[in-house]
Amino acid sequence: MIAEATDLDGNHVIMRRGYYDAVTRQGFGWDKAYWRHGVVNPNVFKDLISHSQPISNTGGTLVYEVPINRVRCTSGLFGLISCDDTGESLTMRIVANTNASPEIPGGGQKGLITMYPIAGGSGVVEIEPTWTWTPPWVNNNVPIN
Repeated sequence: MIAEATDLDGNHVIMRRGYYDAVTRQGFGWDKAYWRHGVVNPNVFKDLISHSQPISNTGGTLVYEVPINRVRCTSGLFGLISCDDTGESLTMRIVANTNASPEIPGGGQKGLITMYPIAGGSGVVEIEPTWTWTPPWVNNNVPIN
């Protein structure tokens, strides 16, 4: 297990290592978020889940759409931090399954299936119509909320 978080509705969600096969474009978990969508900081998962609620819960499959605004922070007088909104924003979609799974040793939850930015956000690269890449500012600015 790479990370875990509890959302605002009390759903406990985990992120397993999982796998990603670039040829078949199949997988789940950290490897899929990392290799397919460029999420290189596991704290993004923890921060977004812990500050949001799912927009749907269909049979234990939770879908989150979490808006993120980019801010730039500087340290000022006496070490006080001042943050300004840059006007850049995007929405991250997270899909997780909290049901017990026969694919998982011991029958635990599969957890994170995928996590990616929705096309059209600031800095989001749309590689193909159903394939987006996370801009560096998302990975570098955790906590986000």
